[in-house]
Amino acid sequence: MKVETTPLAGLIPDAKNARRHPQKNVDAIRESLRRFGQVEPLVVQRATMRVLGGNARLMVLREDGASEAPVV
Repeated sequence: MKVETTPLAGLIPDAKNARRHPQKNVDAIRESLRRFGQVEPLVVQRATMRVLGGNARLMVLREDGASEAPVV
């Protein structure tokens, strides 16, 4: 598994993502990212750049002004 840094602008959130995050969870993700950084890379399908794992992290990273993130 190769971890690469990728611009967030090119990543596509998964519209079929089954997980829905209430604001409480989004706030917890935001606090974790601010406190510890991104510990786990986003999981991305290379052919489509669709995010398969980490859609909420992607959302928070974008909202907080990040421009890139580690992905596998």
